[in-house]
Amino acid sequence: MKRSIFMLVAALFAVCFVFTSCKDDNEPATIAKVEYGLTLNVPLDVEGGSLQNATAVFTNVLDKTTYTLSNFKEKDGKYNAVLSIPEGTYNIEVKGSLTYKVNNQSLTSEVRATKSNVAVAKSAVEGIPSSTEIALNTYNTADGLVISEIYFSFSKTPEGKDYSDDQYIKIANNSDTLMYADGLAIVQSQFQTNVKNDYKPNVMPQGMTVEDIFVIPGTGKQYPIKPGEEIVIAFNARNHKEFNANSIDLSKANFQFYSSMFIEGVDANGEETETEKQNNNVPVLKHVYGDPDGRVTPNRNGVKAYALVRIEGDVETFKKNYEYKVKYVEAEDPTNFENEENYLMVPNKWVIDAVNLAVKSDHQWNVVAPSLDAGFTYWAEQMNDASSYRKAVLRKKNGTKWIDTNNSTNDFEAAAKPSYFEY
Repeated sequence: MKRSIFMLVAALFAVCFVFTSCKDDNEPATIAKVEYGLTLNVPLDVEGGSLQNATAVFTNVLDKTTYTLSNFKEKDGKYNAVLSIPEGTYNIEVKGSLTYKVNNQSLTSEVRATKSNVAVAKSAVEGIPSSTEIALNTYNTADGLVISEIYFSFSKTPEGKDYSDDQYIKIANNSDTLMYADGLAIVQSQFQTNVKNDYKPNVMPQGMTVEDIFVIPGTGKQYPIKPGEEIVIAFNARNHKEFNANSIDLSKANFQFYSSMFIEGVDANGEETETEKQNNNVPVLKHVYGDPDGRVTPNRNGVKAYALVRIEGDVETFKKNYEYKVKYVEAEDPTNFENEENYLMVPNKWVIDAVNLAVKSDHQWNVVAPSLDAGFTYWAEQMNDASSYRKAVLRKKNGTKWIDTNNSTNDFEAAAKPSYFEY
C-alpha cells in the first residue's frame, strides 16, 4: 500500500515537472525597457517658432503596441523628451502646433512628421539614452488639393486669330477624404519667372508675393470634391465652340474667374462682344485683390506662378497685415532707377500647392520658395512660341494618385495636350 502511494506521488511529481518544464520553455522572455530620447526640429523656414501641444506616438512594428510621449522641453531651439520603452522597431508619428511670426504678425500652423522603422535599443553610453531626431513640417487642413492642369496658352480661330477666352485651370482632390472648395483662394504671383530683379526685402522664405487673389464662394460645405475628382475653373464658362470652331465647351465648368471687363459683353476697349457675355449658371469667383477693374488675363506664355491658398481670418485684415514696401531696380534699366512699391504677400504656411510656370528658354528664377515648388514647368519653349498654342501643363499620375513632390519639373508633363481639347 505504501509502495502504491509512493508510486502515485512520484508519478504526479513527474507530470507536474513535465508541464512546468514545457511552460518554462514556451514562455517568452521579458523584453527589457530602455530610456529613449526624441528630438523635434522646427521647420527651417520658420524663425522664432514656439512648439505647442506636441505628441509623439511610437508604434511597435511587430505587435502594434503604442507608446505616447508628450513632455517635450525646449533647449537651443530644439524640443526634447525621453520615454521608457521596450526595445524593438517602431514607427513614430508626431503632431502639434507651431506659433511664429511673419511680417510681425503672429501665426499658428499645425505641424506633423513621421519616421519609419526606428530601431530602439539600449545606449552604449551609460547615462545617455539613445535617441533620434525628426524634422517637423507645417501643413494645411486642405492638404491634398493640388493644381492638376493649367491651360492658358490660347487657341486659334479658323481665321488664324488668337482666342484667349477658353483658358482654364483644374484642381484635384489627391487625398482619400472628402474635401471642400469653399473659401479656397487661387493666387497669381506678382513676380515673373523671366524677369529677375533684386527685390529688397526678399520675403520669399516667408511668403509668396501676389498680384491677384480669387476666392471660391460657398458656405463652408457647399462645394465638395470627392477623392480622385477634379473641378474646373474656367476663365469664361461659355461654350466657346459657338465662337471658335477650334475651341472647347466650358459651359459646364464648376466655377469661372469671369473678369469684370466682360460684364454685359463689353471688352477692354468698350466694344460690345457676344463671346464675352457671362454664363449665369456657373458661380463666379470673388476677385478680392488685384486690379480694381478686374482686368485679369493670365499670360499666354506662362511666366508666373499660381497657388492654392487658405486665407486665415477675414480678407481685409489679411491685406492690411501682409502688405509690405519693396524697393528694386529693374534688371535691364541702365539708369539704375530705384522703384518703390507696396506689395502683398501670402504666408507660405497658407499655401496648399504652388506651380512655377516659365518659358523654357527664358527661365531666370522661381518666384516661390523651394519648399513650395523647387522646379518649374512650361508649355512654351521660347517666348511667343507659335507651337505653344493649345498646349497645357498636366500633373502626372502614379496609379490613381497625382504625383506631388513639390517640384513641378518632376510632377508635370510639360507642353502637353489640354484634357478638354480633341485633336
